[in-house]
Amino acid sequence: METNASTNSTNGMELNQNSVKYLSSIQKWTYFFAIVGFIGIVILLLVGLLAKAIFSAINPQMGAGATVLGVIYIVFALIYFFPVLYLYRFSRFAKQAIQENNANLMEEALRNFKLHFHFIGVLTIAILALYFVILLGYVLGTIFLG
Repeated sequence: METNASTNSTNGMELNQNSVKYLSSIQKWTYFFAIVGFIGIVILLLVGLLAKAIFSAINPQMGAGATVLGVIYIVFALIYFFPVLYLYRFSRFAKQAIQENNANLMEEALRNFKLHFHFIGVLTIAILALYFVILLGYVLGTIFLG
């Protein structure tokens, strides 16, 4: 099997000072958003774990519905964890790569950045598909059930 030599070696791309400055700025913002994301996950988990008590205090007739809401909050927290983790890893690796001028660390940072957006993209597609199915169900239900 023939391989292309250019895919097996580095292409020699180097970052100029402006690119490093932009990456440094991105790193700071992604770190901020990752920390805010982790705080949001903790809040979601707390609300999920305490849902029965919280929602029963608001509306005593909620009963099992409060438990279902609690489970939904916990599931959302678990789904939200992975993109936030990837964003955090990008931030930490990018900071270290910039400080040490290390291409391997920058590669790992960019891999995590890609994983973050890959996860968000797949999740967006799944949510849009769910919206379509719900809308289709509503339209078909309205047509056939009056």
